[in-house]
Amino acid sequence: MTDIVRYQPTPIDTERLGDILVKSGFFKDTKDQAQAIVKMLYGGEMGFGPIASMMGVYVVEGKPSMSAQLIASAVQKSGIFSYRVREWTDQLCRIEFFERGESLGPPAEFTMKDAERAKLNKKFNWESFPKSMLWARAMSQGARAYCPSVFNGAIYSVEELHDGVSDAVTTTDIETGEITVVDSPDTNEDERDWLRNADEKIWQNWLKVLAKAQSLGLNPQQVVLPIDRRDLKAHGAQVLLNIQAREKMLAQQDAERNAAVA
Repeated sequence: MTDIVRYQPTPIDTERLGDILVKSGFFKDTKDQAQAIVKMLYGGEMGFGPIASMMGVYVVEGKPSMSAQLIASAVQKSGIFSYRVREWTDQLCRIEFFERGESLGPPAEFTMKDAERAKLNKKFNWESFPKSMLWARAMSQGARAYCPSVFNGAIYSVEELHDGVSDAVTTTDIETGEITVVDSPDTNEDERDWLRNADEKIWQNWLKVLAKAQSLGLNPQQVVLPIDRRDLKAHGAQVLLNIQAREKMLAQQDAERNAAVA
């Protein structure tokens, strides 16, 4: 049998490692050494290494929480508990939990009807990724009910805390990196998903589109934050169409100039 050789990094003290991880720039929600250390310590209690902890642990309303994927991994890593997904569609997810191979009870279940009752179904993530959100809710509920010892007490997934309550939205403080549930700025639009520089990927994509447009002499309408994520995507899509039209026009002008010279 061939031995598997695994890379073993040189041990680094916790404070220095936290500083390195923050300075790497790979973890946008972690702004300082202390936050990185808290994430590593919290994940470490569940048996996860520094990188897995940095990627799967979040701070919501001042409370460390875990992604549903990390919760599922912790259940399996325990060596005592396990789970099986019994049913998983766009309408419901049922996950059965076991202790040393024996079923612990009825499967944990979350349905779109549950989401509707909690006024979650109109949120961006629920509209775009219903199966993922149903799985996350069923997983965290089952882990809380059947495997609390794995997490030293109650555990909530970051997906749950993000959902908050029906009249709240979530933002990320760009200075501290902390995710916070805040009152909706408009009670008639309490289900809108506001972007406050928190969605780094979408915002960076918009900046690239903007830079491209400006390089072609276009002057897109200024974006004012906060802005609904879907509105920003729609605005970016329109600017992309304008870019394509400008590039086509410039290419045609070049072709006409080349034809005139010939």
